[in-house]
Amino acid sequence: MSGVLKQFLATITCNLLAFAYGSVCTWASANSATLESDEKTPLPSGKLDISEISLVTSIPCFGAIFATLIYSLSIDRFSRKLLLVSIAIPQILSWLIILFAANAYHLYVARFICGYAGGASLVVIPIFVSEIAEDKVRGTLASMLILSCNAGCLFGFVVPIYFNYIEQIKINMMLPTLFLVLFYFFPETPEYLLKRNQKTLAEKSTNFYRGLKNPPSYEMKQINEQEKTYEKIEQESTSISFSDFCTPAAKKAIKIAMVIGALNQFCGAFSMLNYANDIFKKAGSTLSPEKASVIVCIVQLTANFLAMALVDRAGRKLLMTISAFGTAFGLISMGLYDLYKDNLSEYRWIPIASFSTIILIASMGMLPLTYVILSEIMPKKIKNMVILLALEIMWFLAFILVSFYPTLTDTIGTYNCMFMFATCCILGGIFYLIVLPETKGKSYEEIMQLLAK
Repeated sequence: MSGVLKQFLATITCNLLAFAYGSVCTWASANSATLESDEKTPLPSGKLDISEISLVTSIPCFGAIFATLIYSLSIDRFSRKLLLVSIAIPQILSWLIILFAANAYHLYVARFICGYAGGASLVVIPIFVSEIAEDKVRGTLASMLILSCNAGCLFGFVVPIYFNYIEQIKINMMLPTLFLVLFYFFPETPEYLLKRNQKTLAEKSTNFYRGLKNPPSYEMKQINEQEKTYEKIEQESTSISFSDFCTPAAKKAIKIAMVIGALNQFCGAFSMLNYANDIFKKAGSTLSPEKASVIVCIVQLTANFLAMALVDRAGRKLLMTISAFGTAFGLISMGLYDLYKDNLSEYRWIPIASFSTIILIASMGMLPLTYVILSEIMPKKIKNMVILLALEIMWFLAFILVSFYPTLTDTIGTYNCMFMFATCCILGGIFYLIVLPETKGKSYEEIMQLLAK
């Protein structure tokens, strides 16, 4: 078996955790009608009200806040394999709690654990993949994380169409279980083993992931050189001072990080996806809410493939700008339909078209490229700390927006929510045009020079 194939198999296996998290994201939306029904609810305590549904939907984001911090601090203290296994176990536990849940509080606990595991997977999987991948396939393998999450979202909407509440839980529980079985056959990453001075095991790991019997000298030489580079960066990072955050490049990078992190949530795409079934139900779409949600997720996956193809051709700045203004257009059309829907009964295709436009264009820029830009623009000494802060802010905003989205739409109307998100996108698009540097094809030094201007 070739080394590249082994790298793909290892990446697909660990991304089962990301796939499982994607299913978690849409599970509440897909099952909200069941949980809100007097006749269908599986909970002995009775149906859930709108505030309980909103908390069940949003609390995974709260769990992810804790996981992002804990796993970011633990990433160099424990092996990658151990950390990934520690993610699968809570996923299984959370579905067991849901299976035997008697009331809303049991669901809160289970969903918090789901989110904790999901947030952790987004921290650990990229590290694992980057340490096993060859340069020629690293970009492709890294892009599978977002694809897996979005494929999981689609899975979370499709499964309830064909399976009942209990069957869905058992199917979702199989995903982390399958990961535990398959992941047993993959060794620890060579780079982690070298950091622990386990050179014999590192050599065996290199043999495995490169498909070699005896590694050529350049393979081990390359890994050792990378190890020396990481050690140098770690030594530099221990001497971080306040002045490191005050350089022109650092201040501009931090400003960009906070804006793109906030707009990642204030574009509204993630919040709306969590309530897709309810949005289509209220809009009176020509399709059933379940089928409409599936179409939107398919559109999202398509957009991810387009983003992968365009990111190194069109550039980050252009894609982010088009994404911001394009998403605003979709939000405005959705808002106008909701405002005048009583007079637009012949145009009930507009909600699915508008929602698909929002998800399509947001998923080509603002949603996936946020992580790419964060990793490219940050000065090395403060990179880990600022990215951690940006991720924590994103999860916190996600929790707030998903929690209060139903209340907000009931209070000010769905159309005003759409117009609010659209305004944020337009302001973001202007920010990208004026402030965001183009990083396509530029070295770290060139990017720092652009930021320092």
